[in-house]
Amino acid sequence: MAKVIDKPTTIKRPIKRPIKTPDEYNDLVILQRIVVNANRIGDLEYAEMAQARIDYLNSGMRDELRTEFKRIMRAYEEFLSEKNTRVTPAAYTWKKKVASKGEKQTMIDWSRSKLAAEGFTALAKVGKIEDTAEYLIISFPNDFPSDVVELAQRRIDRENRIQDQGGLSEIR
Repeated sequence: MAKVIDKPTTIKRPIKRPIKTPDEYNDLVILQRIVVNANRIGDLEYAEMAQARIDYLNSGMRDELRTEFKRIMRAYEEFLSEKNTRVTPAAYTWKKKVASKGEKQTMIDWSRSKLAAEGFTALAKVGKIEDTAEYLIISFPNDFPSDVVELAQRRIDRENRIQDQGGLSEIR
């Protein structure tokens, strides 16, 4: 079993850094690992660079977009509360993902997933597509990668076709 060291150690040999700089990463989980590992081996400069990237990614969302994201979270929780006839917060795993990856990356991940999120399907079924992350993505297309905007638009179009045909999409 490896020995866990709480404080940075002094290494006599030069520290080899990864080929990629922290600025080339967009995943907050990977960046947090980089900070921990860089601190562990004593590369405080690299740890600071990774932490700066984390701070940038967390603040990289415009206030208007962040406000709208919070609005759709509240709308989904209100929908769940009405459906269950009791106060129902969004799933713990959902909130945990937002806390670890940030709002923007969470929406990107939802859009790129093969299956629609349960919240998207449930809200679309009751005609509240404007309260979904996919709708938010197409409303702010310049804030997201083009493939994500296309995927979100496709998912909304598909759901609209299903609703127009009088069918119900399946919640998975």
